[in-house]
Amino acid sequence: MTSFWAALKEAFDEGRDEGAHGAPSGLLVDAMMLAARSDRHVTKEELGRIAALLTKHFRAFSHLPDSELMTALYDSVARLDAHGDLDAQLAGVANALKKRGTYAEEKGYALVYAVLLADTGLNESERVFADRFRAALDLDPARAKEIESDLDQALQKE
Repeated sequence: MTSFWAALKEAFDEGRDEGAHGAPSGLLVDAMMLAARSDRHVTKEELGRIAALLTKHFRAFSHLPDSELMTALYDSVARLDAHGDLDAQLAGVANALKKRGTYAEEKGYALVYAVLLADTGLNESERVFADRFRAALDLDPARAKEIESDLDQALQKE
């Protein structure tokens, strides 16, 4: 059986992050930035993880200069802020992913979890946020654990 992370990377490589099997790149960036902001303190490691995920796996970001990549992140922050407080941001991103289907929900959850892992694993508030995001997506807890386990292993190898 193919791991979730392997399937996700394959989808990224094929450019499906923009296609019908996933969500628009901007929405996935919003999910990642939401995760970074979840404890109200965005770390260098979290921004680095987002930049690495975007440039390695998103065709639209693979050749962008740093200044344009940062503009995309600032645009994401503006979109998130337009929702209101953190609860409204979480609900807005989760609802938008749910409208795109299960694969988009799982991809969004995987990217959120990958960002939360950026600075030496999940602290208590990040674990709470991951659980809240999973619940907002109506993602089965067992499926979320599979995704988390797969990412834990894959990201340790990077």
